[in-house]
Amino acid sequence: MFFNFFNPCCQTRPTCSQNSVEYIRGPIGPIGPAGPMGPMGPQGAQGPQGIQGPTGATGATGATGATGPQGPQGIQGETGATGPQGPQGPQGETGATGPQGPQGIQGETGATGPQGPQGPQGETGATGPQGPQGIQGETGATGPQGPQGEAGTSALQDALYAYGGTQTVASGAIIPLASSVTTPTTTMSLASNAITLPQGTYLVTYGATGERGADGNLSVQLYVNGAADANEIITDYATTANAANVSKTILYNATAGGTTLSIYNVSGESVNLTGANITAMRIV
Repeated sequence: MFFNFFNPCCQTRPTCSQNSVEYIRGPIGPIGPAGPMGPMGPQGAQGPQGIQGPTGATGATGATGATGPQGPQGIQGETGATGPQGPQGPQGETGATGPQGPQGIQGETGATGPQGPQGPQGETGATGPQGPQGIQGETGATGPQGPQGEAGTSALQDALYAYGGTQTVASGAIIPLASSVTTPTTTMSLASNAITLPQGTYLVTYGATGERGADGNLSVQLYVNGAADANEIITDYATTANAANVSKTILYNATAGGTTLSIYNVSGESVNLTGANITAMRIV
């Protein structure tokens, strides 16, 4: 009798009938050898996440990474305790000489030393400046009278006074001096409205009186040897009155004999004069 293992009924019941034939199931035989693996089926859907497993053992330390950029400076920490003093180091090289310090205060005067031997005489020094004048001494005793000197010469022994009267004088013209008075021993003379002086030093006075011109002034100038003396001009300017009077006295040195002095009208116009004069007195 054979079991029909391909009959599903015979695989689930101890007995099976087919085609009115009843079969009795025998014991299950041994498992046959595994058949060849079939082709892999399609991947199934992902299952739910399992629970976390236990932490694994620490792995080996990895290689040191590259140094990162320097971070910002941290805040300053507290000052640590002072450490013990270290041993003295070797002596350093001598430093450069420092600048000279300020002068110290003067010390006390030392005791006087013994006098040294006299040195050789030095050279004569230069003459010092003249000192101030001393105070006046007392008046000395009167000396004996000296011998009588020679008789002197009076200055009035040689003088001349030349003058002119009322007249009209044109501008730039010489003022006429027609008359003169002299000392008996005079060396001077009057000619052509001018006085002539020998060599010497004289006290000279010149001037004029009269009416001012239309411009209100009267000007007279001294001429020497026919030429105007720029420093010797005198002027009387009008204020209210019409009358004018000009006069000047000078010390004149005639360096050569035959020097002539005269006066001119330099008022810039004709003037009516009531008088004019030149006086010369020889003093040297």
